Amino acid sequence: MTVHLQRLFLPLVYVLVLVLLAYFVFLWRRSIKLEQEKKRLEQIIKESTREMEEKKQQLELQAVRFLSDISHEFRTPLTLIMLPLEHMLENCRDKKTEEGLNLMMENSLKLLTLINRLPHNFHRFLREGGEAKDDRQLKTNDSKREHN
Repeated sequence: MTVHLQRLFLPLVYVLVLVLLAYFVFLWRRSIKLEQEKKRLEQIIKESTREMEEKKQQLELQAVRFLSDISHEFRTPLTLIMLPLEHMLENCRDKKTEEGLNLMMENSLKLLTLINRLPHNFHRFLREGGEAKDDRQLKTNDSKREHN
């Protein structure tokens, strides 16, 4: 009876071993395909990231150029206003008029300072990861830098 059972179970064991072997081969091939797909997707992500970074840099450069152009367009007429204002202050004899002219000059200088800082503040904005700060924070940071 044991010999008969061995003859009966031996082919079943062989079939079971073959099925397990086929299953492991299937799993092995599947893992190879998954690894290849993973590498392909990683390459796509790497290329996409590089392209996005290049586009970001191009946009930042365009933005800086735009802000530089805009600040120049504001600065030119402002300085053309300030020059006659200086002459008027030098030749002014009336105290009340002089106070008004001084106020105009102070505000012109403040405006010129803001215009000159525009590209610089944008560069800083980009360096700090694009975190917007209100003007009070920028003034505080600028005054700290001036004292150091």
